[in-house]
Amino acid sequence: MGSYRIRRLRIPQNIIDVLEKNNLFSCKDVLTLTKLEFQTILGINRSKAEEILNEVAAKCVSQPNTAYDMYLKQKSLSSSGFLPLSLHSLDLLLQGGLPFGCITEFAGPPGVGKTQFCFMLSILSVLPSSAGGLSSKVIYIDTESAFSADRIKTMAQKKFPHLYKDDQNLANLLQSIMVYKASCIDALKEIIPNLEREVIRNKVKVIIIDSIASLVRKEFGGEQLGSLIQRNNILMEQAALLKNLAQAYDIVIFLTNQITSHIAELESVAMDIAEEDENISSAYVGVPPPVCSEKKVKLHGGNADHVVPALGNTWSHCVNTRLVAQFLDSSVRQLIIAKSPVAPNAAVRFFINESGIVLTGDDIEFINMSDPLNRTIQTKYNFLTSEVTGTGTVFTASATSRQ
Repeated sequence: MGSYRIRRLRIPQNIIDVLEKNNLFSCKDVLTLTKLEFQTILGINRSKAEEILNEVAAKCVSQPNTAYDMYLKQKSLSSSGFLPLSLHSLDLLLQGGLPFGCITEFAGPPGVGKTQFCFMLSILSVLPSSAGGLSSKVIYIDTESAFSADRIKTMAQKKFPHLYKDDQNLANLLQSIMVYKASCIDALKEIIPNLEREVIRNKVKVIIIDSIASLVRKEFGGEQLGSLIQRNNILMEQAALLKNLAQAYDIVIFLTNQITSHIAELESVAMDIAEEDENISSAYVGVPPPVCSEKKVKLHGGNADHVVPALGNTWSHCVNTRLVAQFLDSSVRQLIIAKSPVAPNAAVRFFINESGIVLTGDDIEFINMSDPLNRTIQTKYNFLTSEVTGTGTVFTASATSRQ
């Protein structure tokens, strides 16, 4: 807990400001100082300095909670611990909507509605609490230059015409969505560590990143093992920061993810290398072993054509809830709850119109996720028609398209 930010401690703001001006941002930073150094920096007496240092030190020791304490906390948050999505069947399955204090991922192929879902969340977050929203500001990190204020305006007018019929309310809506543009990994790594300040200053309750996969796949898209390890290290670092932020301030972190053909797990390749190294070492006792060339990640034979969420198995363990969208035909999509601590593996169907995401009905389909690798995500290209392509060739969906 040494990385715990002093800004979260219950100490006067003027003391926090002085510490941060001296590049002391975490509990670990503060505890590297002697009592005299700490007292001198703040210009306070010895007893006050010891009082603050004791509070800082206490945060570096993890204190357990009883299961009963956690039960009471969850019970108290049962009605307000979720962001309702205004999609009845999906809210019902998720026990109320997207959970606060967690990371939710929305994965799917191009055009399935990932960015539209982000726009809908932005509106619902800013929406007055009397209308089922959070009455809060939103941080929106756009990595694909897909953000459209005009689309959000149209969606709000169509979905909530009684609230957004005048220009002033629309202006207030758009002013409550703070948009960051990240065109490279370095930009994203600079933005995420500084989100905490904006969350505190603007009382943000929702952070959206569209998409988490875009930049890392663009900059570390090679199959070389070293590239994948570096990519995973960056993802784990950012995921840890986001999860810490979600839990510390009880906010919703919502990320979109792309899809990819299924490849071998990085861990399994590393294991293969370790086993080979062990065999090499035993075969060359007393003689330097030959230098091994860098391994490439191998495709999983029969599973090589399976389309699954990108970023691999290691990343999948960083998210608390995973929603996966796919096409059922050229206009109707299916949204699957692939992973959730509170919801069953189930699916609803939806389409997209001017008002945003719309369920086709209240039907719920329960999904067998016992072997998720044998479930391939259906993309729009499975359902192309001559009208869509303009080539005169008619494309039809395969018999396996509806799962």
